[in-house]
Amino acid sequence: MPSQIHAFNTIDTAVWYDTRRTDGRVIDTHFNDGRIERELRPSGKKVKLGKKRSRSRLIDMFTRRNSK
Repeated sequence: MPSQIHAFNTIDTAVWYDTRRTDGRVIDTHFNDGRIERELRPSGKKVKLGKKRSRSRLIDMFTRRNSK
């Protein structure tokens, strides 16, 4: 299940995780496990960004964040 969805143009908008600044219009879907799926518009081609985190790493991250 997605945690965030962002639609923007990489030519005039920069995001912290972006290494593909020439993709143009995109829709980025973020998942809690660290994956980011980028859909290139209008072609619909999908590109994977980020790395999927292990279950133990996810538990550690969420536990640490929620204990503050």
